[in-house]
Amino acid sequence: MSGVTRILNAKGGAGLCAYLIQVIGFIYDFEDDDIVINMIGDAHYYHDDNVERTKNAWEYFFHQLGDTKGRCVHYDNHFAKIMKPPEYRNACQHRENFITEAHRIFWKYIKVRKEILDIVNDFYKSNMEGFNIISIHKRNSSHYMKNRGHYVDNKGILTVEYYMDFIDKQRENYDKIFLLTDEKEAHDSFKERYKDDLISYNALRSKKGTYIFDDSRGYKYGEDILVDVLLASRTLKLIGGKSNVCTAIRFINGNMVFEQVDKEIR
Repeated sequence: MSGVTRILNAKGGAGLCAYLIQVIGFIYDFEDDDIVINMIGDAHYYHDDNVERTKNAWEYFFHQLGDTKGRCVHYDNHFAKIMKPPEYRNACQHRENFITEAHRIFWKYIKVRKEILDIVNDFYKSNMEGFNIISIHKRNSSHYMKNRGHYVDNKGILTVEYYMDFIDKQRENYDKIFLLTDEKEAHDSFKERYKDDLISYNALRSKKGTYIFDDSRGYKYGEDILVDVLLASRTLKLIGGKSNVCTAIRFINGNMVFEQVDKEIR
């Protein structure tokens, strides 16, 4: 260690996977230094007064990386150059050759809290172990596509049927489907179509077209997405679009087969 402590003040209304990706890039750039992650105040999606042991939302879900014993240098958000091309638009547009490095960094430095790992391990053992599973991330309430066409509904969201077409073309190759979605109606549609072949974690979900976050359940929101991402990372293939959720899954499972559903959509 260099004796310098780099403190990342993760600010703004980003999702947990966006913060995780940012932290991985921060570690990549300053791996020889002590690192502290600070998600206080502005990380408002996950702030939860019911969590008494810490006010740092990073520590709700992960163990702290280091301490502040050295000379402290603060950073308000940070995006590693290796993670994005010059025409960077969002965190999922990372350089493909960074996946191996991100995978290494996650498993070396990012320590998920035991109580969350216990949920993941228990759910996996009870519902997923022994099956060939394909995961699908159906993004809804926080993201709208700008174009209008047969790919999207009248609010600009990719339709459930569009995702189902991707699944149905390869359905015979898998025993089960693991669904990640933050929208109740989408979940219900998948369940009606695939019945007992559909697996999903009992996460909080919103009504179609509404924003899932509010001020009262910050810890639960973070726990849900982290559990979903860790479970999906144990499956054989991922179907999804341009989202930090999909990127986080690919960073955790460095060999994840990924099929992008919105590749042709601008």
